[in-house]
Amino acid sequence: MSWAKVGNITGPPGPPGGTVVQGTQYIMGETPTGTLNGINKVFAAANAFAPNSLEVFLNGLRQRRVDDYTETSSTQFTFVTAPKATDTISIDYILPAATLPVVGEIPTGALNGTNKIFTTAYIYKPTLLAVFLSGLRLRHPDDYTETGSQTFQLVTAPLSSDSLCVDYFQP
Repeated sequence: MSWAKVGNITGPPGPPGGTVVQGTQYIMGETPTGTLNGINKVFAAANAFAPNSLEVFLNGLRQRRVDDYTETSSTQFTFVTAPKATDTISIDYILPAATLPVVGEIPTGALNGTNKIFTTAYIYKPTLLAVFLSGLRLRHPDDYTETGSQTFQLVTAPLSSDSLCVDYFQP
């Protein structure tokens, strides 16, 4: 696997066609089509995606729907600000016929610099939990562990100025 450095974040680029999560219709790490040139704002997925299931990552950082991009059709999305030629984009999404997972949920638990334990609203399938701290996807088990069917524990307690959200599949 090759590694690319963008800003101060180093990470692997996603495969061009993405990866289908076995047993689901969830596409992860796809590189969308569209020109990276500092002018173009419109990009497209290889397949149609379910409404509100698109997750966009710019240089590895998860972007916010509406604030950073909008879904303009079942295959296209538009950035608010055009990405530079040196940027990287990857997307995750759900094919329309799939059972929709929980995406962008804010788990319960205090963001106070000491609490490390958080709870999801629903039971999730083991190993299919994705945790995002201030938009950056955390790594399992380096950054968090799944401690129960609805709970997880971070290695480092988030600060009150941080944001925390999760994506997961229900059994």
